[in-house]
Formats: sequence, C-alpha cells, structure tokens
Amino acid sequence: MPTPYSLDLRKRVVGFVEAAHSRHASAAHFGVSVSFVVKLMKNYQQTGSLAPKPSGGRRHSKLDPKRDGRVWQIRSGARTSASSVLVIW
Repeated sequence: MPTPYSLDLRKRVVGFVEAAHSRHASAAHFGVSVSFVVKLMKNYQQTGSLAPKPSGGRRHSKLDPKRDGRVWQIRSGARTSASSVLVIW
C-alpha cells in the first residue's frame, strides 16, 4: 500500500493554491496528481486539517461468526440434510 504524502508537501501545496495558483498548476509544480490537489483542498476547506485520512481496509473477519460454524459443519461431514443446510444458511 502506498504511503500518504508528507505533511510538509501538503502544507506547501495548500499554500501554493492559496497564493492564487490553480490546482492544475499546483499539481504540475509539485509533481502530484490533480486529483490529489483537488481532494486535499476540499478536505482542507471542510475540516481545516491537512492530515491524511486513515488508510487500510476492514479489520474484522469477512465471515460472520455463525457462518464459520456452518461451514465447519458442512466440511466436517456432520449429518445434515439438504433442507437443514438451507435453513442454516
């Protein structure tokens, strides 16, 4: 996963835009994407913060706890009928 841009760069980009330069000119000047500058300015104007948003995805199991047990029942060959499996799911 890529690391977020430094706080120093973020401050310089915001200062450049606030000094009456366009977002496109700022992106070209600092070698970043236009979308980064646009999103940075939007976030800065809404929150006043230059900090990057938290990165990373889900931190919990993709399977709910009940489903884990159901999968185990089916894979272990526990005596279940097709109709009871449908009820379990």
